[in-house]
Formats: sequence, C-alpha cells, structure tokens
Amino acid sequence: MDVLDKFLHSVAYKFPKGYPDMNNEQDILMLESILGIDLLDEAATSLTETLHEIFVAMFIAGHDQLSFDDFKEMDIKKEIDKLSKLLEKSQTIKSLNQFKGKFSDSKTYQIYEDAKKIADKINQNLGYITNNSSLIGIERIFGTGETGSKIKADIRIYQKIEGFKDKIDVSLKYGKGQFNSLSAAELIGSFYNIPESNLKRLGSGFLTQIYAMQNEKGAKKYAERINDGVRDYLKFVINNYEKIEDYRKTYDEDPNSSKLSSGTKAYLGDPSYKETLDKFPKELLNNITYDQYKKSKALDKLVGEKDVQRAFRKAFGAQPLTTLSKKEYLPTKRAAINDTIDDFLEEFKVKDKDQNSIKDAIKYVLGSDPEDSYLYVGESGNKFQFIPSQKRIDAHEYEIDEEVKSDSANYEVDIIVKDKKTGLPLFEFDILLRFAGGGGQYTSDVSQKGSKFKVYEDNFNKIYFS
Repeated sequence: MDVLDKFLHSVAYKFPKGYPDMNNEQDILMLESILGIDLLDEAATSLTETLHEIFVAMFIAGHDQLSFDDFKEMDIKKEIDKLSKLLEKSQTIKSLNQFKGKFSDSKTYQIYEDAKKIADKINQNLGYITNNSSLIGIERIFGTGETGSKIKADIRIYQKIEGFKDKIDVSLKYGKGQFNSLSAAELIGSFYNIPESNLKRLGSGFLTQIYAMQNEKGAKKYAERINDGVRDYLKFVINNYEKIEDYRKTYDEDPNSSKLSSGTKAYLGDPSYKETLDKFPKELLNNITYDQYKKSKALDKLVGEKDVQRAFRKAFGAQPLTTLSKKEYLPTKRAAINDTIDDFLEEFKVKDKDQNSIKDAIKYVLGSDPEDSYLYVGESGNKFQFIPSQKRIDAHEYEIDEEVKSDSANYEVDIIVKDKKTGLPLFEFDILLRFAGGGGQYTSDVSQKGSKFKVYEDNFNKIYFS
C-alpha cells in the first residue's frame, strides 16, 4: 500500500461513498478541510502553470506573438514545427491540444502575453537577442525521464557561451512569486529553530499543532483562546448579518450597481445564505470549538443546514460587515490568533538563532537546489534572479533583522537577511500567516501567504555570485 492509498484509507470513513467523490461539492469541501488547500482552484492552477511554461519556452525559441484573434485559431502543430530550437515538440503539442478549448478565453491570452514579457526578459538578460546562435535549445520540463528529475526547473535552456554554464534551469511563476506560498510550520519551525518535538514541519498544520498542545496535566494550553476566536467570529456575523438587508433595495433596483461591493452582490443574490444564518442555533455561539467549526460536513450536521461555513463567509464579505469587522471583530481575532502565536513562540523558540537554523530558513524561503543555482523569473519579468545553491548559501554566515507587526489583521513579521561579514542586506521577505481556506475565517489552518520579497541585487550578486 503506497502513501496515497494509506491516506485514502485513513480518511475513507469521512465520506458517504467511502472515498472522496470529486463531483460532489461536499466531498470536495471535506477534502479541502483535511488537506488545507483549495481543490476547486487546482484545475485552473494546472492550466495556468502548464500553458505559461510552454508559452515561455515557445517565445524563447523564437515564436512570433499572435493577435488574440489569431491566437484563438492557432494551428498548434504548425506553430511548434516552426521552432527549430524548441525541444520535446511532440509532448508540447500534446499538452497544448489538451487546453485548446481554452484559447478563446481572454484570461488564457493574458497568460500568453505574460509569457512573452518573461521570455523577452530572459532573451535580453542572457544575451540571446544580440547573439541568437548562443541559444542551442529550450525545453519545457514535462516531469518524465532525466530532464524531469530537477524539481526546481520548469524550463531548461541549453546554450554555448564561453565562460558560462551550458545548461540553465529556470523556475517560472505567473503572477506572485514562489516566496508567498510556503508551509507555515516549516518556515516558523526553521526560522525560530523550534525543536521538532514541539513543532512538526512540512505537511503538518501550524495552528492545528498549537491548538492540540497540552500542559503537564494533559489539558490543552491554547485551545480555549482559539475557540473564543471562533465564537467571536460567529457572534459578529450573527449580530450583524441582518444589516446587509439595508442594501436590498439598491440590489433589487440594479443588481450590478457600483454602490454595492462584489461581496454584497454575492450575498444578496442567494437567499439561502440568510436562511442558513437565520436558523443557526444560538446556543452554539458560546460553546462551539475550532475543531467542530472547521469540519464542514460535521458542522452542517451539527447545525442541521448545508454550507454553513459558506453562509458565514459570504456574510462576512458583504457590506457593512466588511467595515464593521475592523473594529468589532479583528481585535478579537488578533487576541485569539496573533497573541496565541506570540505566546507559543515565546515558550518554544530558541532565543538566539544559530547559523544552521538561519541557513535552513534561507534555503527554504529561496527554494534553493542542493547542488545547482538556477534562474527564477516571475511577475512578468519584474522578478529576475539567480537563486544560489544550498552550497553557496552554506559558504556564508548571516544576521537577521525582524519586526513583528502586532497591529496586523494577520500574523505578520518583516524580515531582512544580511551577510554577517559585510553587514550588507541581501533580501527581505515577510512571514504572513492568515486563514486561506475557501470556507473563510477559522475553516482551515493558517497558511503562509507572504506578500513581500525584495532582493538587494548588487549585494546579493556580490555575495553569492562574484
């Protein structure tokens, strides 16, 4: 029995059919709750990443950009066959044909346009525009055979330039960079050098572990504060959701009115949300737990309604709750989550970070390969950086400046990494922990969704690549 079989066997009892039915929304929500990811977005993510990587490879190989009208009618085989420097042609054609039905979508064309910008940046910075003969070949890595064994690379460039490597692995990102979607447990654990006996790493929920921690007497240390946060969230919505009806007249007169936020329109457009909140048992407001609330199917059974989490999320995202939450809800969330995380770290983090823990955190944040440096390009080419190998990172020592933003709605820490010998700042990033599940507040574990990543390029290149 492999790992996937063991996992499915362990969770089978949670699903009516004995397995998760991916055509059943309730099964998907349950699986999302278990895994801590948004499965409804996974298909879109696969399309985006696959097409973006292939389009970048095509443009580097010399593909001429098509207008939107011509793009919609692209003869895939004809366009690929033109590109003498594009490798893996048959696999590329097969993959593009998989998504051909999406080529008439303007969002797919936006992916295509972004790929053109990134390819132009690569061609310019690596010198292929002025010396095209230096580019030998380009391939999108399809995850099979030897070329698919390098996890960090999405495309691979083969070149012939005196004094430079013959092969460059390139990691691509459409939209925000790779530094904003890390494991909270892995990042916090390595950055603060917390013993794994107190905090398991990759694949383990961060808040879930804090919630389950016990004191010497076997009682949970932090659970009641997190439970109080859940109850305050539910009370806030229940106490205020009827105020959304003040916008009903405007919605009925013009459902697309600019006076209404998208969240308000979504809530008012489906009467089932209000019906669910009307029937929510008031006695649960004082005794429901985080464990009970985050399990969507069990919660629905407890309440006797369907999609309870969604009803709360939709109300929370509507006017005037979006405004009221800043004063009436967020302070209690900070006490339940931010203060609890602070207390946990105060108890378990190693006060003086050693170089090994700092280096582990740097390697994880940068996504470094053990042996090879690679090129990372994202945000339409605005992020263009060679990422040092773990060997290069290990060759230096570091200092860390950190600032906790205690007034944030989420748990947030700004961090600057400096070279210890010279004092030069190398890069800065943020730890940003927030609820990221599709069900809204308290429906999942917190996820690392850092929004900041800045490289001090001259310093970075001087230390790692000079």
